[in-house]
Amino acid sequence: MRRAPRWPNEACFPSGFATVDSMIHEAIGTEISASDLHAVLQLRSNVFIVEQDCVYDDIDGLDILETTRHLWIASAADQQHVVATLRILTDPDSESAPTAIGRVATSATHRRNGLAAQLMHRALEIIDGPAKLSAQAHLQGWYEGFGFTASGSEYLEDGIPHILMTRGRPGPTEDNR
Repeated sequence: MRRAPRWPNEACFPSGFATVDSMIHEAIGTEISASDLHAVLQLRSNVFIVEQDCVYDDIDGLDILETTRHLWIASAADQQHVVATLRILTDPDSESAPTAIGRVATSATHRRNGLAAQLMHRALEIIDGPAKLSAQAHLQGWYEGFGFTASGSEYLEDGIPHILMTRGRPGPTEDNR
């Protein structure tokens, strides 16, 4: 049984931590600049394809849709160096959970500084209604800290154990504030 932190900051904001650049950048898929999209894709490639040794087609055509929103945090020293990112996909045809959070990634050199937690909090402020995500199984407890619950059993996605998780309430829960 995995113990979820009381709220994500308990696990993600160790004492004395400092963010790189606490400003969260946002862009709709049709409005993200080529250089920002390149920086986001570069981080995702470094984390998911290189670091996790998972060859898959990350460029899926969804990043440039009007219904996609990108969130990212850049290095304070170099705004073109993205150190944490996630994307929000909206599927108006889905009745149960029309919004999905995915591609949550933080560079290896910036983990355990609370950057992904900052992005998740912002994503949950944006989302108006139920949401879903496909979590790597070892992160289930972390996502539970944001109010997500497992919705099924583990499955393999690109050779990595994942679990579908859903969240029924819009916005952050009281425990996440």
